[in-house]
Amino acid sequence: DMIIEAVDLAQAKAGAAPLVGYAGAACGGALLFHEVCAEKGIPTWFLLAMDRAEFMTNSVNHGGTDWVDRFNALHREADLNRRVLQLQEDEGLPDWLCDAEGYSVWPRNNLWTLAFSQAHLPGTARVIALWNKGPADGFGGTEDMIDQARQHGIPVDILPAETLLPAEAA
Repeated sequence: DMIIEAVDLAQAKAGAAPLVGYAGAACGGALLFHEVCAEKGIPTWFLLAMDRAEFMTNSVNHGGTDWVDRFNALHREADLNRRVLQLQEDEGLPDWLCDAEGYSVWPRNNLWTLAFSQAHLPGTARVIALWNKGPADGFGGTEDMIDQARQHGIPVDILPAETLLPAEAA
């Protein structure tokens, strides 16, 4: 519901301008975002950090068969419409980045996603982040995406995922 409301708000702000979604496709918020956009007729781009099979191993399969099925259905539709891109082949970094301490494909993917969205719809990019404000996803995760967006002047809507958890788990 929070993602639906955020997308509705983005649509209202866009007015008659076309709305396009750009996101990874990990189980959880990213796939939910793609589903909401599909229901509303908003085209989305699957921006995968790496090869599809390796991405699924890293970011989808651990969620279980329901998430795998949802990924496959959305990926199939995006692929049919030629809206699937991958940053690199695998989790490794190019030689020129290997010495960057603490750096990985994930923060690189965040920057790529932001740059891609700005290049296609200049000045209209906005990040919708379903986030529990926890550091569990580490460098290159949701907090990093939010920080990178803010550093580049991109507005951020944080959807409070912690409110979705029972009080004892939050």
